[in-house]
Amino acid sequence: CCVYDFLDGVTTADSAKDMVMSLIVDPTVEQSAGSEHYKIITEAYVLSVIRFMLNHRIDVTLSNVLQLLSPENIKAVLDSIEDVDLTERDELLNRIDNGWNDVRSNVEKLRMLLDGQGQNIFVGNGQERFNVRSAYESGAIVLVLADEMSMPSLSQKLVNLVSMDIRALVAGRLTGTIDMNHHVYAVFDEFTSYVSALPTVRSIYARCRSAEVSLTLATQSASDIIGLGAGWFDSLVNTCDRFIVFRQNGAESPEACANLFGTQFHVTTTARSSDFDFTGEASNTADREFIVHPDVIRNLRNNYGILFDKKI
Repeated sequence: CCVYDFLDGVTTADSAKDMVMSLIVDPTVEQSAGSEHYKIITEAYVLSVIRFMLNHRIDVTLSNVLQLLSPENIKAVLDSIEDVDLTERDELLNRIDNGWNDVRSNVEKLRMLLDGQGQNIFVGNGQERFNVRSAYESGAIVLVLADEMSMPSLSQKLVNLVSMDIRALVAGRLTGTIDMNHHVYAVFDEFTSYVSALPTVRSIYARCRSAEVSLTLATQSASDIIGLGAGWFDSLVNTCDRFIVFRQNGAESPEACANLFGTQFHVTTTARSSDFDFTGEASNTADREFIVHPDVIRNLRNNYGILFDKKI
């Protein structure tokens, strides 16, 4: 059995800090009074600890970070390392002494998650560790089953973490720290359900072409994407290369999908008649018509779809 250690192999303190914070911050209470204050203090605390670990070649793994977030443990490590700069030592001790009371509840929240629903995913006793980046190196397939019905909070956190992991892989391929020997395929099914991960997903598909990453975003209805707001639908239309459209039954989604295929110039000729006899006169009206009419999309048979590829 393997455990998902999303931190293993992360080389930047900011990326590691963001991943840890994604497990702590709850989107449902993120905007509550006072929460932003504690979030900022926790971020600074976590960042200082991870930066210290990287500076002194301490493995940045989830279990190590969790241990060193405790003041007594980080102070013990400080006492055991001889080459710690006095300025670095003082700054870290000040961060611990001044911030721990505000950070403690968030660290306990992280421990509760890892002792509860997250135990089977993130915690292991000597088992092999993996993440998206290590899976890529070994040519493995990662399948994430995030059941938002039975574990709504954890599923959001898990998908957000995996999205950050994919983003780190994309960033590494773009900067040259991760090889591009293989193409990467990432599929997000019902992606509109995972609200907390959407900003990360958006940053991935904006850069995936350059990194040779094929990203598939799937959802049941175009209305789900339109309902996200923030220009999501237009952004997808302008960025993605290929669309597969299945039957759409909503009021606006069939026409939105028809607009993907666009319109074409059309001339309608109208013949004139008098007393049911043609006069020989006619008029031409120029207009535009859908290449694929919305009604065609409304009436598609089950398991039948229309493929639109911009490159063809």
